[in-house]
Amino acid sequence: IAGGVGVAVKIFDKTAEKEEYNALLATLVVADPLPFESPDQADMELLLSNSIWAAIMNEDMEKYEKDDYGQTYLPAVDVDRYFAKVFGTQFVLEHKDFSDQEIEFEYDEDKQAYIVPITSFPTGFTPKVEKIKTGGGEKVVTVGYVSPATNWNDTSDGSVSKYVDYIFQKQGKEYYL
Repeated sequence: IAGGVGVAVKIFDKTAEKEEYNALLATLVVADPLPFESPDQADMELLLSNSIWAAIMNEDMEKYEKDDYGQTYLPAVDVDRYFAKVFGTQFVLEHKDFSDQEIEFEYDEDKQAYIVPITSFPTGFTPKVEKIKTGGGEKVVTVGYVSPATNWNDTSDGSVSKYVDYIFQKQGKEYYL
């Protein structure tokens, strides 16, 4: 009986999948984007920023070349890889200079890389995936937007300010936003 219950729990427990989506959507939730139907209808600078921050958060930044001021050259190919993890390969990013929350990102055409300034990560909401519903070639991921702490020594989990459904569509064996 215990073995059967254990198998049933594993089938219905989506904790690992929720954690994967928390990590996948973290940089997008920080930006709190306006709703969009597909990546080509979204603010492309927001998607570009999301992909750069995802690379910064998930890559070993020490492996990249640095300029004379200690700023990192983040290859566009790595930015493209993080974009594809969320949005698939049907859309292509246009690499260019832009600013995000008063942080300037300069694109070096010769090096095919972004110059990442020495700065801290932008602040905003953090994701808390509440549920995942799969069916009909879609995966609906309901995300609670956890409010940022109100002061520096606040260690509480924060409260959910709102819920947003992120709809991922199946393309081949994978799901993309």
